[in-house]
Amino acid sequence: MAHIYMNYPTCYKTWTAFIAKAVTLVLLAFAPSATQAKTAGKIKNDTLRVEKAEMWKPVAAFTTYQTDSTDMKGEKLADDNFLTGNPLLQGEAEGFIGYGDAMPTGNNVLSQYAFRVRSSRYTKATVRVQGISRYKIYGEDGQELKGGSLTLTGDEKKLRLVVTSDKEKADTFRVDVIGQGLSINADSPRPLTWAAMQQGPHHRSVSTSPSGRYAIMNYSNLRADGKQDYWATLTDLQASRTLSRMDGECRYHWLMGQDILYYTRSRNGHRQLVTLNPANCEEKVLADNLPEGNCILSPRQDYAIYASHEKGRPTDGALRYMEEPDDQQAGWRDRKALWRIDLRSGVRQRLTFGRESMDLADISPDGQKLLLAYNRFDATRRPFSRTTLIEMDAYTGAVDTLLLDAEFLGGDAQYLPDGHTLLVNGSANAFNNIGSELAEGQIGNAFHYGLFFYDTATRKAAYALPRGFKPSISRTTVCPGDNAAYLLTEDGYDATVYRLDLRTRAIKRVDLPMTLTTAYSVATHQKHPRIIACGQDGGTLARLCFVGNEGGKFAPFGEIDAKALNAPYAPTPCHEWSFKSSRGDSIQCFYYTPNTSADKLKDLPMLVYYYGGCDATARRAETNWPFRLWAAQGYAVLVVEPSGANAFGQEFAARHVGTWGEGTAQDIIEATQRFCSEHPWVNPKKVGCLGASYGGFMTEYLQTQTDIFAAAVSHAGISNIASYWGGGYWGYTYGEVAEYGQFPWSDRDLFVEHSPLFNADKIHTPLLLIHGTADTNVPTAESQQLYTALRILGREVAYITVNGENHVVTDPVKQAEWIHTILAWFAKWLKDEPEWWEDLYPAAKK
Repeated sequence: MAHIYMNYPTCYKTWTAFIAKAVTLVLLAFAPSATQAKTAGKIKNDTLRVEKAEMWKPVAAFTTYQTDSTDMKGEKLADDNFLTGNPLLQGEAEGFIGYGDAMPTGNNVLSQYAFRVRSSRYTKATVRVQGISRYKIYGEDGQELKGGSLTLTGDEKKLRLVVTSDKEKADTFRVDVIGQGLSINADSPRPLTWAAMQQGPHHRSVSTSPSGRYAIMNYSNLRADGKQDYWATLTDLQASRTLSRMDGECRYHWLMGQDILYYTRSRNGHRQLVTLNPANCEEKVLADNLPEGNCILSPRQDYAIYASHEKGRPTDGALRYMEEPDDQQAGWRDRKALWRIDLRSGVRQRLTFGRESMDLADISPDGQKLLLAYNRFDATRRPFSRTTLIEMDAYTGAVDTLLLDAEFLGGDAQYLPDGHTLLVNGSANAFNNIGSELAEGQIGNAFHYGLFFYDTATRKAAYALPRGFKPSISRTTVCPGDNAAYLLTEDGYDATVYRLDLRTRAIKRVDLPMTLTTAYSVATHQKHPRIIACGQDGGTLARLCFVGNEGGKFAPFGEIDAKALNAPYAPTPCHEWSFKSSRGDSIQCFYYTPNTSADKLKDLPMLVYYYGGCDATARRAETNWPFRLWAAQGYAVLVVEPSGANAFGQEFAARHVGTWGEGTAQDIIEATQRFCSEHPWVNPKKVGCLGASYGGFMTEYLQTQTDIFAAAVSHAGISNIASYWGGGYWGYTYGEVAEYGQFPWSDRDLFVEHSPLFNADKIHTPLLLIHGTADTNVPTAESQQLYTALRILGREVAYITVNGENHVVTDPVKQAEWIHTILAWFAKWLKDEPEWWEDLYPAAKK
């Protein structure tokens, strides 16, 4: 029987124009079972009556004064002019109305009612209103439902019925909703939606002052129209009060060792460098008429360093001479140079010039030295790119070259409190393998970062981390206050913060109340530093922010109430799971299930997600690949961390090099089969898989290795390793990681036999290929050529392009369409519900 929400008050509010009365609840129609519903290939619709609705206090208007019966167009005053001009009443509902109850009457009385419609699947519904002469229906976005037509995608929508009356005789409340898999005013939490995950306020970054007293938090808010708002708040943590709110995007920095903010702004057409003292909110302009570019202020506040972006040699007209393989990239010929501004005299001094872009890595604690870094490219040797670090005297310009053409460095370096030791990041093979835990001759994954000490006086390096430390380092903050470094790491499928004691090299995980840290800040000059961290956990809560001390308690911080944001939506539980592979590895995974009790999980379709190279897949509640949303749509969701993923140790990450799917595919296949066997509530015949970029390649490669998947989605996947190597903006440089020392002419087995295109005849799984038309990382030809091959072979394949989008779909409107396309594809093949897909793409009907 169809579920009808019938728990409504036994009495209603009364107003002068409205007297409530008892009603008899009638179930208009029964919902057929899944087998009964399909007749002659069509699914019957349910017709459900809206038995109650929220009610707003009616509003009356006086009669419009008319000087004439018509206006200058010869048109009469419309009877529903009051209705048209007032689409939605504001504020909270003040009562309820039931089916058959009388509505307010009188001259131009405007009344409004709200009810919720939920669907268990994609459906096109119709809202039918009877017995009411003048009304309009609006969705939550304020848009009118033309003809009462409503589309639901396994979600819930709140509808507003706006009615006007000028009659003495009352209309009665009568509304039906016709569609498939519907419920009205369901009393359980509503399903999670893409809009709920993406829209609303989000933390962007946080920064605490050196003493830990103040904090500045940057926020963004995605509106329903797809536009972003940005602002920042300055908080006095000691007094627990907000000092100011600054609208717009801006980079705020703290002076080294001082609770003074500085930033650049535009004022009267001039770019200014400004300091702000939170203690009295006084501003001071340090420099005016600055050029565009990021500006870093010295610890002494006597000079500033800024980077200027300088245009390179223009193109050669109709013909273009390619200077390097990377010259295909827009802006590759442009370079970045560093300048110094003396804030006392206003004199500007160019610090760097040449064919390489220069970065300011750090300024020494005393402000005397600048640590500069640049990369030099040479296609004739490996690795192609090498790093040079130099130390420049900030006052004389004298230069000391510390490291020349160093291999396998990550590019980040900073001074320790002693002023002569650097903390440098790099992969396992950096500094002649002193931190390597790999086998002899094995090449490490260049995206798995460790840390090294480098003494500028002795020119000696040492590995900074204890042996066996598996996480990959993402960011480092040095804290003179407790002589430690705080490390943001990719720690398995989490992102966590560790404290590294710079004296003893002892390392300890900071016990933050979240599993995935997206931003953090440490009070660098406190003995027991205050830490603020933003992030998520893998299940119900997102947009978390806490403040506290390492080893102490953390309290919520910021403007976002995470619990309130999540309260309306059904939780989608996240569970850890692992298995031992046939190769003896412990493969880590996590999974989501729909919001229902374990005893009700039955015959679920499942989606398997992976990246398959470099970064591990984070246990993230809000992401472009929305695991929780998929679970809310009725899928079990398994996320696999296969061989080659970072954050599980050097050796595990190094398996990405020179394999292109081999080993990784076996891990994913075994994970899927083992999970299905251990969880009998999964339907093993209704399992889909999907991934993007290298994960898109893995989707395609998997279909050449197995037939266990019933459907697959590849976003921006690589079908021909050789053509990607030569055609993608970063194809051959990514090859420095994925196939170090192997080339199309030297290893045909890797470049040909591992390419899905050359094995297209083995693909029998229905495959959806998606690609942004402006993708500069993986050219669209990678999807186009596999699509062509599969069409020639007569296989089930679809190819969708996303106009104007690059490697990642970022436009909010296009993102929603992209997500719905993926869900519609899986609904067709894993749920036997092709209607959504065919409504999106009518040409797909057969």
